[in-house]
Amino acid sequence: MFNHGQGFPYVKDLVNGLLERTSGIKRDPEGYMNSIFYGQHPNSYFYIHQSNLSIDVIVKNRQIRNGLRKKMNEREAQQWLKLF
Repeated sequence: MFNHGQGFPYVKDLVNGLLERTSGIKRDPEGYMNSIFYGQHPNSYFYIHQSNLSIDVIVKNRQIRNGLRKKMNEREAQQWLKLF
């Protein structure tokens, strides 16, 4: 996936190339993300590991997780605590 897709950054050696800064994704992260973004197509299948998680719950969980790493003022902290 990280080497052979159309539009992906070139990696000469798949295993070592993914680890080196001068090759592949580490050399061109925007090229990688662009190839992922433009290579997506709608389909009729959907996979979710935990079927009870809606998009709203996933977004809320991300906000909670990001809040743990963020320095906040009093107002921001009060808003963050309302997520619980």
